[in-house]
Amino acid sequence: MRLVLVAFLSVLLTLPAVAGPIDKLTFYTEDFPPYQFVEDGELKGIFVDILREAFRQTETTKTVQDIHVVPWARGYNIVLATPNTVLFGTSRTAAREDKFLWVGPGTSSDHGILARKSDHHRIGSLDQLNRYLTATIRDDVAEQLLLEGGVRKENLSRQSNQDSIVRLLSIKRANFWAYNIMVAFHVLRKHGIADDYEVIFTLRKGQNWLALNLRSDPAAVAALQSAVDSVRRSPVYEEILARYR
Repeated sequence: MRLVLVAFLSVLLTLPAVAGPIDKLTFYTEDFPPYQFVEDGELKGIFVDILREAFRQTETTKTVQDIHVVPWARGYNIVLATPNTVLFGTSRTAAREDKFLWVGPGTSSDHGILARKSDHHRIGSLDQLNRYLTATIRDDVAEQLLLEGGVRKENLSRQSNQDSIVRLLSIKRANFWAYNIMVAFHVLRKHGIADDYEVIFTLRKGQNWLALNLRSDPAAVAALQSAVDSVRRSPVYEEILARYR
């Protein structure tokens, strides 16, 4: 009987994945550690692991190997224009609310302004940034929050990636960095300079979501929401978060 059970389980494990509504979706993300990042050729991170588990818990042939890693602005514009596409993790803001369908939330996400401790900067309101130069990722939520708050575009140094911003900060070509706080310190630690920086202003406290093109298949959207909800309700969700603390 035991041999029969082992044989049965072996068959189950080798059965091919079954296609479902989520198979219609194409997923895009950016290098945004610790939420999602490529290490030794493998896509990893908090949100990636959430999706890995979501794919496992639902009918789909999708795997994390099917996720496309692209610069943020490129992924953002692709998903704005292309049905059945998904961008994660995306901050859900008033400016973006009507531009996408939303699945989630997936993780918490806080944004702020970082500065060198040695400069002793203190910011009481965003309009004070118009006396300085602030580095941002083009089309990132932090950049959008600055523009909505009255910061002029000419006072932004708009970059396509995090390493470019670190270089600007290192040579003092930018006074501040507006970005996701957890990710910014992760990047600064990688460069060995995290202890030199501090958060001087909090832009928003929020969550990361999956943003889908407005013309995405409703069945695929519903299936993805159900799968993400299932992961968040399970013990594995806290296990995923603990891996990256």
